[in-house]
Amino acid sequence: MSHRDAIDFAAVSAGGFIPSVAMKAANKYQEATNPKMPLSQEEDADALAFATMGHLWHGESYEETAEQTLEDLLAQSLYLILKYGKEEGGVKAVLAANAQAPGDREAREAAIKMALG
Repeated sequence: MSHRDAIDFAAVSAGGFIPSVAMKAANKYQEATNPKMPLSQEEDADALAFATMGHLWHGESYEETAEQTLEDLLAQSLYLILKYGKEEGGVKAVLAANAQAPGDREAREAAIKMALG
């Protein structure tokens, strides 16, 4: 089962706000990896993806804040899993990308490890 299929299945099973969080992450992953989308051309695409989770990126800059909601944390973790989980080394690639991304790296790392084992 692909990461995307597993995330979709788990989101539907969990219910509540999780399906909308999973959808935000999947949509942002598509935007960040589609070469026809401006976000995919940006050097700091992951930071910009985090800043614009839930809507299309339109050139706005990213400002890191200390405050992060559970929804943000989960969406960002799922985005990283979708984007880097297929690379060689899987979990290590996701964790390496997380270490370079802005925000609460420790909380995302814990979520990523729980999701990927």
